[in-house]
Amino acid sequence: MTIKYSAAALSLALLFSPLSHADSTVPYVNEYLPDIAEKNTAVAERFVHFFEPVAGQAEWIKNYGTTTPARLVTAGENEQNYLVFQGCKPHDCNTQSYLVLYNPKSEQFEAGALRTDTMNDQGALTETKIKWLGEANDSLTQVMWDEFTPSE
Repeated sequence: MTIKYSAAALSLALLFSPLSHADSTVPYVNEYLPDIAEKNTAVAERFVHFFEPVAGQAEWIKNYGTTTPARLVTAGENEQNYLVFQGCKPHDCNTQSYLVLYNPKSEQFEAGALRTDTMNDQGALTETKIKWLGEANDSLTQVMWDEFTPSE
């Protein structure tokens, strides 16, 4: 009887331990990028540096824009954790947005994209341009594409 109780207790302990929930060990999940950058200036500096190649096309990015909370995704053969941060041009989300993948292990922004959509006078999409940034391998590019074009 003691052995069964110990095994059950061990199972419950493992079930509710932080080791059994990968999400709980990754910092910044469900947090907003501007809030993170305010607390961690290194993140803010890395973000600005990462988006330097497109800063002239989207000056609003340096202030993060209108953002969504970070989401945890895994990608690649090693199933590496990444945080997906997304933002868009304030008061004009339909025309410009970004997406960036942050590696919490290396504390670096590794891949991202700036999306610019052009609309006609009736509001219909006429052109989409995506500027890829960073070191995106096939699996990271697929993650970003899936985030930019969510299934309905």
